[in-house]
Amino acid sequence: MSQRSQKASQVNLDDDSPLLSPDYVSPDLKKSELLEHLATLHKALYKQVNRNFEEDEAKIFNPLTAALAIEALLHHKNSKIQLLTVCCIMDLLCIYSPEPPYEEHELKEIFPCIIDQIQNLTNDDEQESYELRFSLLEQCSKFSIFLLLMDVDANLFFKTIEQLLVGGYEEKGAHVLATILEAFINIIDGLHENSNFLDLAAMAAFLLAFLTPPMREEHTTAYISSKNILQKCISKLRDGVTKTLFTVIESVNSDIKQLDLKIGEMG
Repeated sequence: MSQRSQKASQVNLDDDSPLLSPDYVSPDLKKSELLEHLATLHKALYKQVNRNFEEDEAKIFNPLTAALAIEALLHHKNSKIQLLTVCCIMDLLCIYSPEPPYEEHELKEIFPCIIDQIQNLTNDDEQESYELRFSLLEQCSKFSIFLLLMDVDANLFFKTIEQLLVGGYEEKGAHVLATILEAFINIIDGLHENSNFLDLAAMAAFLLAFLTPPMREEHTTAYISSKNILQKCISKLRDGVTKTLFTVIESVNSDIKQLDLKIGEMG
């Protein structure tokens, strides 16, 4: 058991726990108190992410979802408060998965904060912060959190996963790159499982772009990662491209038939 898991197992979270109160994470608290509360809350929530909550059971966390996703915490001047806030929110996303407890406009504010914290893996020399940020990446992969973003804002989704590919994580070791690879595979698996063939085709085009000579030379690690992802997921990506192409052809043929009918009526 990891050090983080041992610590988490020492924290209990009951229905009547004060940790569930919005006041527990109020930005008006003293910095030291807020840091302690967020760390304690994260340890408690982290214990819950692998539980299968019924929808009614998960409602006990509703007050926290709103209390955490606020400007004053997400963009607090203290970087550790920002990190712990994002960790708590990530825990909640995993607990509520596959349905997020946030509205679309809230997710658009939250995801840039998540990817910013993951990107800081490249600059992180402090062990505890590194472990927290790597845990964020692991949870994104395991629970396919990025798929939530695809449904909300496709442009932001592709911007986010591009930042993952070109982030320069190779210096942090093979385990980080392997987790990123796993995250992409899980995204593709999720899209295929839900028959999102247009999104699969877009993913294929996105990954293929990193195989072109200019991108290959500028982003060597992203090139290698993209090639590995394509090799592992080629059949599912091919399904997306093929079915999307057939859909486009059928749509064009339908438009042509409609145009021919109109021309015939005019004649």
